[in-house]
Amino acid sequence: MKSKLFLAATIGSIVTSQAALTTGLVNYYNFDDLSNDAEAASGSDATISGAAVGQAGGVFGNAATFTGAEGQLINTSDGFGTGSTALGESFTVTAWYKLDTDASTASGSRFFVFESATDYDVSYGLRDFNTVKATGQSYTRDGSTAKEQEYVNIHTAGVWQHALITVTALAGTSTIETYIDGISVGTLTANTTALEDTGFNIGNARDSELDRAMDGMIDEF
Repeated sequence: MKSKLFLAATIGSIVTSQAALTTGLVNYYNFDDLSNDAEAASGSDATISGAAVGQAGGVFGNAATFTGAEGQLINTSDGFGTGSTALGESFTVTAWYKLDTDASTASGSRFFVFESATDYDVSYGLRDFNTVKATGQSYTRDGSTAKEQEYVNIHTAGVWQHALITVTALAGTSTIETYIDGISVGTLTANTTALEDTGFNIGNARDSELDRAMDGMIDEF
């Protein structure tokens, strides 16, 4: 069963270090409780499927909790790409996450912090290689070609960490840069016209792969 709510997640336009964090902000969810107003000038409803919002122990206040069960996610309908009225071609997506120390998921090994809803154009998750959950992964696609990067030994289970992805479109090429805990860990590139989606799944992968749910907490999206 799905429920509608108006929370306060951070999907925002790219901000400079000099600008206020709210400059260009499109949407912000703090997951503190079910009755929060958006802390942006505008925002959209989010749809909860299975996740629990307003749970104690967030990095700031409360957070959203996921148990790794198939189909758990929070969907926000801020689309991106050419002609999008929400995020456009250049934007930033960011969230705090904490993977459980004994994490497991329906897929057995994959835990997504966020991914675009219908495809993996913009994506960040964690993967369990040889039972050591220490590998982060960013994905995109360039037309029908999948692209990925793996970031080894950047993750510690049971500890709050910060993921931020910037997408910068210039002259037909989009550069997708991933930051973990404030440090740039890698970039991917794709044709700007290939990157387009209707929104984001928080705490899970795209709609066709919903057995890759987070097992832990997500906050301040």
